[in-house]
Amino acid sequence: MSGSAALGQIAISPADQVVIPVLGMHCAGGSLVARLMNLMGMELGWPLQLVGEDNPRGTWENRLFQMVNQQLLQGLGANVDAMDTPEGLQRFSQQIGRTVLSDADLQDLSARIGQNFMQPIWGWKDPRTAVTWPFWVQVLSQLGYEQVKPVIVVRHPDACFRSLQKQGVSRAQAAASGLSEEDFAHSMWWATYQVLIASELDESNTLIVCAEDLLDPNTAPTEVARLAAHMGVPAARCQVALEWLEFSGARRDPDPQDPNLASLYEGLCSLSQAQRSVFLQGKPRLPQLGLRVQPVQRAAQAQFCIYQVSPSGYPHGAAFDEVALGLSYGLQALGKNAPLVRRVEDIQGTPIVVGGNLLHDRFQNTYKIIKALPADTILFNLEQIDASSDWMTDAYLQLLKRFRVWDYSPGNIQRLATMGIAVDGLCRIGHARELERIDHNVKEDIDVLFYGGLNPRRQAVLQGLRERGLQVVVAANCFGEARDQLVARSKIVINIHYYPAKVLEIVRISYLLSNGQCVVSETGADPAEEQLFQSAIAFSTYEGLVDRCVDLVQDREQRHGIGRQAKALFSSMKQSDFLAELIH
Repeated sequence: MSGSAALGQIAISPADQVVIPVLGMHCAGGSLVARLMNLMGMELGWPLQLVGEDNPRGTWENRLFQMVNQQLLQGLGANVDAMDTPEGLQRFSQQIGRTVLSDADLQDLSARIGQNFMQPIWGWKDPRTAVTWPFWVQVLSQLGYEQVKPVIVVRHPDACFRSLQKQGVSRAQAAASGLSEEDFAHSMWWATYQVLIASELDESNTLIVCAEDLLDPNTAPTEVARLAAHMGVPAARCQVALEWLEFSGARRDPDPQDPNLASLYEGLCSLSQAQRSVFLQGKPRLPQLGLRVQPVQRAAQAQFCIYQVSPSGYPHGAAFDEVALGLSYGLQALGKNAPLVRRVEDIQGTPIVVGGNLLHDRFQNTYKIIKALPADTILFNLEQIDASSDWMTDAYLQLLKRFRVWDYSPGNIQRLATMGIAVDGLCRIGHARELERIDHNVKEDIDVLFYGGLNPRRQAVLQGLRERGLQVVVAANCFGEARDQLVARSKIVINIHYYPAKVLEIVRISYLLSNGQCVVSETGADPAEEQLFQSAIAFSTYEGLVDRCVDLVQDREQRHGIGRQAKALFSSMKQSDFLAELIH
């Protein structure tokens, strides 16, 4: 049994998952393609490479694949960034293809991939994979991944060179090779795609896209639709990806002067165009680009906005999605225009900041964001106020002192007062009917679902449930539609405090209550709040959580009754009513 299977945490077997490696030269547009597919539902896992000044929109590279690729290259004496001579890249790729992992190493890698990627579609991007691809072909096959569908991203050699030159990553290697930086970059471009062409790629299952076509407003809708079709997701998901694209910097270079480069580049582009022609023959539904209204024009139309802090490369910020949407819907119910925005430059009217604790120095551009916040900003604190929390930094507390503050928890408000922070108002997390979107007319084949971070305290309960024979699914990095599908299949969703004696995690639970889900929750240091939801949540002490779940799994009528009471109670707690007390 593989390590991932032994953990019992995967809802979907590897054979049923679609795996999409993004392959191509450094600076060829792989980050762009990975993010577009991520927006359409491809899981990229965590942790991701932090954002740098040279790529402010993110590289979207998973650190696990970076580490394995670097170890493979280093083990052969190669440059860890796969920046070598053309002959060296070809030789290293062949040698890596003969790498054989021990059973223990294979089991360890299986466990790490299994814990990192639990969704129906996942993938990764790391330019080193173009050289190490033969290794991954072998490993993915051994681990049982049958649906592997690579995407090769091609960008003009001169454009790649300019990006490499700007980043300065090839300067030392060029000097060591005795070539100019431009000639060295061109040689790497040629060698990278030669290696890919020679590797084990199934042409019928591989998509080729050109970065220039994705950055051209005339061809971008078709290219985004091709990516969605390759993933196997509905065309409706294309719109959010298309809206993320920026076209202002798009440019097309003339044909490469080097005949070898020109021949290879033109050949790859021709393959992409041929695939596009076949795709269009099926008369697919294409997304509409539409006209974008400048933020300054929209500002006069909006009284408020919900600014959700969304650090690039940090998927856990999506844990606040439903709260942010609920606030937006609640204000709309009060006749207030309050769009949800994720970029500080799109702020309109008075911003209500959700996820302010993520304005942390571990993320890029935090200082610039804080500086750009207007004076009337409202920080809606959703973090538990506890000295043990990693998010309770001095910088965050200073931020709470600088702006108006709302909080969802009376307990939090009391603790903030002891820190010299006056909260402007209590705004409970409430119901918005637009968030009733989980389909319960599906088979409940999961006994207990847990989603969130793991620690020994939580793992002990989950292991106890498995030992009692329950089917337990743990979902990491799981948000949105993928999480909703798991919730719909689950008899129970369990809430376990990360640390003992915590306040009720209503930020996490509220969405489940809106959708009538049976929730089993550990009791904590918030008896008044727990009493409010006594009929809507199945509470238990930490020691009794396993028995409580076992009883409810076996009693269908009781758990469905709790779900019905949850929806009835929470539906009466309207987000618009809570907001009305604060908005005048």
